[in-house]
Amino acid sequence: MCGIEGHGFYWSIENELRELDYEVVFGLEINSHSSQRNKYKIPANAKRLGFNPVNGEIISNDSEPIPERVREKASLLFEAYFPNKEAIAGHIKRNYAKNYDKEEWDMKLPSMLEDGSRGLFSKKYFTQRAQYYTQWVQDYTQQAQDFTQRAQDCTQRAQDSFGTLDEMDIDKFIDYFLKHPNSYWAERNEPLKVEYQELVRA
Repeated sequence: MCGIEGHGFYWSIENELRELDYEVVFGLEINSHSSQRNKYKIPANAKRLGFNPVNGEIISNDSEPIPERVREKASLLFEAYFPNKEAIAGHIKRNYAKNYDKEEWDMKLPSMLEDGSRGLFSKKYFTQRAQYYTQWVQDYTQQAQDFTQRAQDCTQRAQDSFGTLDEMDIDKFIDYFLKHPNSYWAERNEPLKVEYQELVRA
């Protein structure tokens, strides 16, 4: 979870009846999963969890779906700790932009306002936001085009391929690279003038 979402975790446990259950925690004063893991000694197998203060939705950016029992427990925590607008306002004030995530907060906070924030922000503000999103779309459009091109390249290479390696093996890659470098590396053949070091300073 990033930005405005409240951050927490869940992991499986056995309850008193030795049935599968879940431990659910939120770190309301630390809006960062990695910081919570360090401070609260969260188990390594714990999955990330969050809540969206715009609508109270329980969310996760881990790949697997959130178990219903986890949703129930997380919803109870949300209801208990954020029963009114003053409580969520306090959470926002304590956590706003504390993890280099101001932009993520700024994207979502206006959704918490009845009028979509038209009564709060100026025309200049919205014009700047529009420019920001336009740039964001252009950047991601370019990235999507790059990935599309890579996919097309891989599809073409699949048709032309005669190799035998089904996944990356770095040792085999290095051996092959040294025998078949691209034109850039084929032309670079000056002798090494300094000894390789893990850490170097200019």
